[in-house]
Amino acid sequence: MSSHQNRTPKPLYAKWAQLLHQFGWQIVLFLTVASGLLGWKVYQHVSTEGIPLDFTPQSIFLDDGEMVQHLREVEQTFGREDNDILVLLQGDGLTSVEGKQWLENTHQQLEKANHITQVLSLVNAPFLKGDDGLLEVSTTWEQVEPWVSIQSQPIFRNLLSNQTGDVQIIQIRIDKQKEKVADLKPIHHELRSILENHPPPRDIHWQLTGVPHIRTEIVDLMLEDEMFYVPVSAVMFFITIVWLFRGIHLALAPVLAVQIAMGWSVGLLIVSGVTFNILSMLVPAIAMVIGIADGIHLVSRYREERALTTDAVRALALTLEEMTSACFLTTFTTAGGFASLLVADTVVIQDFGLHAGVAVTVTYIGIMVLIPLWLRFIPDVVFEKNLAEQPQWTQTFEWIHTFTMTRKYLIICLSTLCALGLGWIANTVSANSYILEMYDDQHPTVLALETMEDNLSGIVPVFIHLESDQSLYNTEHLHHIHTLETWLQNQEFIRWTSSIASQQGLIHQAITETKGLPSTEDMLAQERLLLDLGGGLDNSSVLSSDERQARILLLCKDIGGVEFLAFKEQFDTFAKQELTSTGIQWRVTGDGMLASIGIDKLIGDLMSSVGLVFGIIALVLFALLRNVVHTILAFIPNVLPLLATLAFLALAGRDLQVSNIVSFTVAIGLAVDDTIHFVARYKSERDLGYEHIEAMERTLKGAGHAIILTSILLICGFGLLVTSELSSTFYFGMLTAITLLSAIVADLFLLPAMFNWWELKKQSTDE
Repeated sequence: MSSHQNRTPKPLYAKWAQLLHQFGWQIVLFLTVASGLLGWKVYQHVSTEGIPLDFTPQSIFLDDGEMVQHLREVEQTFGREDNDILVLLQGDGLTSVEGKQWLENTHQQLEKANHITQVLSLVNAPFLKGDDGLLEVSTTWEQVEPWVSIQSQPIFRNLLSNQTGDVQIIQIRIDKQKEKVADLKPIHHELRSILENHPPPRDIHWQLTGVPHIRTEIVDLMLEDEMFYVPVSAVMFFITIVWLFRGIHLALAPVLAVQIAMGWSVGLLIVSGVTFNILSMLVPAIAMVIGIADGIHLVSRYREERALTTDAVRALALTLEEMTSACFLTTFTTAGGFASLLVADTVVIQDFGLHAGVAVTVTYIGIMVLIPLWLRFIPDVVFEKNLAEQPQWTQTFEWIHTFTMTRKYLIICLSTLCALGLGWIANTVSANSYILEMYDDQHPTVLALETMEDNLSGIVPVFIHLESDQSLYNTEHLHHIHTLETWLQNQEFIRWTSSIASQQGLIHQAITETKGLPSTEDMLAQERLLLDLGGGLDNSSVLSSDERQARILLLCKDIGGVEFLAFKEQFDTFAKQELTSTGIQWRVTGDGMLASIGIDKLIGDLMSSVGLVFGIIALVLFALLRNVVHTILAFIPNVLPLLATLAFLALAGRDLQVSNIVSFTVAIGLAVDDTIHFVARYKSERDLGYEHIEAMERTLKGAGHAIILTSILLICGFGLLVTSELSSTFYFGMLTAITLLSAIVADLFLLPAMFNWWELKKQSTDE
């Protein structure tokens, strides 16, 4: 060990360590004042402009592209179809006198709520009936059994009630200007309060659902997770580090440093004017994970140096010399991976990459400043007690070293077979997206949607926008629209449709008592006149005022983005055959369709970032090792965690979704960090003059020790996340744990085995 003990730290790091010991309290005072000023700026910013949060889930898939601009233009003409909160009612009591009275009273109370433009239920649903060639428009509520009568009205069938009346819907349309979650929350709260203050009879139950409800609830659940799991994970980290380091003093170093650095990063982002999006919710957790990992490596290396010297300044200088570059490389790799998202097409992904990249970089700076500063104040007696535990770990790593040296071929062969098996399983995973993918399968909102899809309509809004230079309200065009709508109704996942054709069909049936559409323009004009005389029927949601634009409205099951995209291709093919010679232009659009297109693109962006991350990893490893073969050998173990994580998703029956792919990319970054620390330590030992065998043994005892400490800590801390109701939080914890477990095996067994194989082979060739 003489070469190590006699090593002199470089002047820069020696000066750095000396400054920390000489001016420690002054630096603490400076950082305290600077943090206070940053906190004051954040307070001023928040108090004047509010918390910069935009958790509108549409921001994931709605960008400023041509498709979105077209959707917004259509919404200016027809209004929005995705801003309805639905009250799902269930129970046999709905058909009783008492139940009907409660429904009528509740309907009236909901109409009085703020920012509500329309409430629709059996109470006020239009009902058309003919009488001696005349047409009368009344309400379904006036019928003896309104839940039965409404089934004869195609445009309302399965929209508001099932056949037996024991499952019904109150549809509450919100002002279209209120689309952000911050605007929806007070409306959502008011509606819930109305329902709670007007309790139904005992055998009637209500449940809020609908797209605005889901948006609001997801954000609330994410905020609850953030407020609960971040501090709880921090406590778990602290307890685990205390156990691993056998002392509070060393355990506090990475925990406090990370918490302070997280505060700096979030504060700097706020005062710089950014707006956090729904994905940015993960940024504090990402910064904490990366910071904790680097912090443990830093503290572990310092403890190792203190075992070799009683000179605290020299030990700190040597630690900084070795760990500054290693931690920088891990941060550069992670921040570079997030920075790669800046080239994505989706603005929300670009913002997430920027926020995460800045947070990780600031956290690195905080770690490299705060932990050495904290270590400077730890008394020597702490290390004298703490180092008594080292022999047990030493024996463990001596066994790993012997095993990877003598069983290197076995390890390489088993790892290859394992990679092939995992790859075969992982190959079955596909990218997909669902509106409820962030929920647990047994969550009340999921169960409510299943009830709606089984008994009524779906909640995913899609529509076909039709446009022509001439009026679409003529017999020829109505028949074409009817043909399109009939094709759509035959699709199993489409639960409800409405168009000007189906409305006209309802009018025609009420007057003539026969199904179909008017066959002549004179008959169509007569039916329109009779409708006006009978009180009229609002068709503004399906026909523009100039009659040159129309829509076919669809409510669909949540079948996933892949199936929606396939449906779009099939419909486009059919519509092309039907409308080619009519002059009618069509487009499949709506938030449901744009969500499928946008999220498919978003997942593609994130998957591309994974490829860029691996490219950055390869460059970093080569810059560190300056050896092509060593770079390849160091790169290979990082594929195993990737395959293991994908294979887990396949075995769990899950797709790559927005709710887990971000966690997936973060977990991969963690696994790479361990590899970088390992090879950085190996190169350092070789630079000190140690031959391969001894350098590998020292690397396993040094970096291997920190890798195991880090992995145990993160697995314990993030294992808590599997208790979350949100699948995004659940999979963040689960995927992180699986990735780290596989990374331990890859970095401590496969990586040394491959290096041993290559170096010993090269030695035998040289001899």
